[in-house]
Amino acid sequence: MPEHGSKSASVGPLGDRVRSDLNVGYEPTSGALTVEVSSKVDYLYGEAIESAVRRVADAFAVTTGRLTVDDAGALEWVILARAECCLRRAGLDGPPVLPEPAPGAGAPRNRERLLGPSPRHSGPIARHGIAGPPRARLGRQARSGAPCR
Repeated sequence: MPEHGSKSASVGPLGDRVRSDLNVGYEPTSGALTVEVSSKVDYLYGEAIESAVRRVADAFAVTTGRLTVDDAGALEWVILARAECCLRRAGLDGPPVLPEPAPGAGAPRNRERLLGPSPRHSGPIARHGIAGPPRARLGRQARSGAPCR
């Protein structure tokens, strides 16, 4: 019997131009859970991809259905995130699979990284004159005080 309240779902891009990503699909069935992996690198990483998807299914307590994975070189955290998203879209619930960042080890927010603590004094944007109030760009005639014609 399919998982209670589950429906078919698919997450991720498909096609020949996809790189470093994957598509994960779930179909509820009455049989035991099967994971089908299709990848350009399945001879190297097929078992690792299947293992990562099964870890997510175990966290969601999924025991029936069919998970299909069409991989194009995705990293493990992408595999975990796509599988989790697919199962959530299928109506299943479980704990977050990706680990939380360590306290104090997070990357700075984009604004802090680009602008620095004070936008006028540090950071790559401020150093290159992009930050700060807008300035009028005046031509040679306007700077000299001569009337414009």
